[in-house]
Amino acid sequence: MKTKTTQAEITTIPVEYKHKYRTQPEKDDKTGAVIKPSKLMFVYAVKGDEKQIAKYKAVKGDFFREDKDTKEPLFFTQNYADTKAEIVLNKEGNDWNIHNEQLEMLSSLTAVHGIEVAKEMIARMPK
Repeated sequence: MKTKTTQAEITTIPVEYKHKYRTQPEKDDKTGAVIKPSKLMFVYAVKGDEKQIAKYKAVKGDFFREDKDTKEPLFFTQNYADTKAEIVLNKEGNDWNIHNEQLEMLSSLTAVHGIEVAKEMIARMPK
């Protein structure tokens, strides 16, 4: 028996890397001193099905953005997560976070064992 997926059940959506850009620093009007530094932003195209896109749009609300040419929904983050990843709905259900399991494992293993050992451990893991 096939069950229908409801919007409430959608908690992950696939995304694909599109491009990156750097924001402009925020400067003090009087002194010109940098108050807030620029940030490197990564842009992903949201690649879910119709229901996933509807859920993404509903959660993003006024912050929903789409590519002006392709009309693909866009996800913006300061965290790079490879060319293909997924976004995960936070536990409060009010925002999305980028997720890439392999990069998270590499980060964790690197912190404990160093980059060379971490790379070897990742390479030995079953796909």
